[in-house]
Amino acid sequence: PGVRKYKGECWKVLSSIYGARQAGADWAKHYAGLLREFGFEPANQEETVWFMRDAKTSRMIIIATYVDDSIVAENWPSKFNAFMQFLEKKIEVTDEGCLQWYLSVRYCYNLDKTRLMAYQASYVEKVARTFGLDPDAEKGPATPMAENFTVEDWEVPDVVDEELRTRVKSLLGSLMFPAGWTRPDTLYATITLARHAHNPCKKVLDAAMRILKFLVATKDRGLLFSSDPKDWHGHSKDQLYAFADSSWADVKPSRKSTTGFLIFLHGCPIGMRTKQSPIVVGSTAHAEYVAANLCSEDVLSFRDIMEKLGFPQTGPTPIYEDNTACIAIAGGKSKHASRHVDVKYHFLREQVRLLKIVLVPTSTKDQWADCMTKALGRIKFWEVTAQFMYFSSEID
Repeated sequence: PGVRKYKGECWKVLSSIYGARQAGADWAKHYAGLLREFGFEPANQEETVWFMRDAKTSRMIIIATYVDDSIVAENWPSKFNAFMQFLEKKIEVTDEGCLQWYLSVRYCYNLDKTRLMAYQASYVEKVARTFGLDPDAEKGPATPMAENFTVEDWEVPDVVDEELRTRVKSLLGSLMFPAGWTRPDTLYATITLARHAHNPCKKVLDAAMRILKFLVATKDRGLLFSSDPKDWHGHSKDQLYAFADSSWADVKPSRKSTTGFLIFLHGCPIGMRTKQSPIVVGSTAHAEYVAANLCSEDVLSFRDIMEKLGFPQTGPTPIYEDNTACIAIAGGKSKHASRHVDVKYHFLREQVRLLKIVLVPTSTKDQWADCMTKALGRIKFWEVTAQFMYFSSEID
């Protein structure tokens, strides 16, 4: 207003406007430049984790960033104070003190600060109000999805109901946030329903509302980060370990498999995924082999980050697998024909040979990634998820 613009002219913006499409990328570039100027190095390719380490001591500063919010972990007070003074001269900085809230996630400690709990009760309450549920309801379904849930072709409407589709997409988008952060027990259910979001039926909306009701009834449930070895499932300090599983040919009508895995550190899932397998395979063994391969790719990324942060893995990372044929194929010791499996999935075999990955046999009842590949019954669901998820009242 008040500035004359002639026909055919346009204005060149010299700096990013907050909220503009390119603003986030420009800010990330600017912030990364500041971190590099002070001496930080990126620990991952996405440049979301940065670190600075004293080569002679164990002193270190680690910064995890998400747009303009950051979490800092450090045991180097003098250097950190110098960094804050440097940063305050460049940009406006707000120090929120000890970690309690970050991106709608609540963090709380036990009395001796050996356990840190992360959960999203307030976010779940907000979503519940948005979709007309009582945020204080204590009773809900025992599992996020009914066992053997499917949407048949004949149930899909011929004409898209735009109002229904908008509501389903909005609800599933809201559910995706906790599923990918602190509620891996709802990840399979949320991803499965998202496949039908483009043309949903009433059954999909009801199933999505069931997930929300389950979250409301268990809103104080989340992930536990612990420095107590008794919470590490028998593994050593700083050791990565994972569980990989597949549900063979369960996706109709394509007959692709559902792949899932969980990657752990100190007893807490730090990596999780549920996805439709990219190829159709002819046996359970090959489906499990593809799942273990996808898991190994993420495991290697975490191994690289751990090494850069000064916590190198001293041996191969165990991936627990309940299919002995899959283990034999990965070790090159099986006569099970695998020539029709794409060459890229033999990446796993190479990592086993290089002693970066080892497939460890486990029983089906101890396969924790089961909840990533199928809708489990009540008893099995709680037996599996209780191994790595806790209620906030359990941390003391």
